[in-house]
Amino acid sequence: MPSFMNCETSIPPSRDGCCPGCGGNQVKAIKERGLSLTETFHDNVFVQQEYGIQRCLMCGLVFKDSILSQTDFTRYYDSIDFKRWEPPRPFPTERFVLDFLRSLPEQSSFLDFGCSTGRLLSNVVAKYACFGYEINQSAADEASDKGLTMFDSIAKLRDHRPGFDAILLIDVFEHLDNPTETLGLLTDLIKPGGFLILVTGNANCWACETDLPNFWYFRNIQHLCMITRNYAESLAKTFKIRVHVWKELSHYDTTLWQKAIQMLRHVTYSAMKRWAIATRYPVITIVPILKNAAKWKVPPPYSASKDHAVVIFVKS
Repeated sequence: MPSFMNCETSIPPSRDGCCPGCGGNQVKAIKERGLSLTETFHDNVFVQQEYGIQRCLMCGLVFKDSILSQTDFTRYYDSIDFKRWEPPRPFPTERFVLDFLRSLPEQSSFLDFGCSTGRLLSNVVAKYACFGYEINQSAADEASDKGLTMFDSIAKLRDHRPGFDAILLIDVFEHLDNPTETLGLLTDLIKPGGFLILVTGNANCWACETDLPNFWYFRNIQHLCMITRNYAESLAKTFKIRVHVWKELSHYDTTLWQKAIQMLRHVTYSAMKRWAIATRYPVITIVPILKNAAKWKVPPPYSASKDHAVVIFVKS
């Protein structure tokens, strides 16, 4: 019989009433609570306990309060199959980033921080100096095979000079337990006139508003925070960089039919949960889709909205 190890989230002291972005204590809790969930990989069971979502009134970061410990996160990322994040073609957000990178002079140097198998920069490795940093060793080995020069430690990354023309964090920001500290370190490694490029979940997306804690983006144990435009501006002010591009996009390619179905389900859920239609007018639940929606505990998946932001900062 396999020996299962349970890894459960908890509220660390650094997040108990304080923002992990700026350290401030002016945070406001979202009214709704996120329901617990479980993920199992090999012999490890990872439990996301019921959680709250906080908004920092100082820097604008939106974050989850109950998270795994660093030790358990290391176990999580060592257990998970990174191939699950390997789509056959780049996501819409990634295509936008690739178009931007290709507009930069040839031989510019790019660092993909959290590059997984190097699938993004492998598209431009022939014309640019491409570097990567990845904590999963198997993924890092694949990235190296694709032509990326890999760093195996933060210390070696800090020592790299003269720096990079662009540093990318593609679907990485949301995994950071202290995002501002990490972005500060990386900003120091960017050449004057260079770019910091983030792709991450957009908490300004209107589809989040019905039930942000249970929005699909936070229904992932590894997703700890979401960006807002206010946080981007706060970050720019802190590190003396400028928001060059703020582009809201859907993370996934969806057909018009998929968009219509997702929209219908989302509006139905909102009517049932946010506006309490079923309680006010119980006869309405005779309609099959409404009857089913009345039982939904979390919002149905809605990936067709502009739930991601591509944020490009330029360093003075």
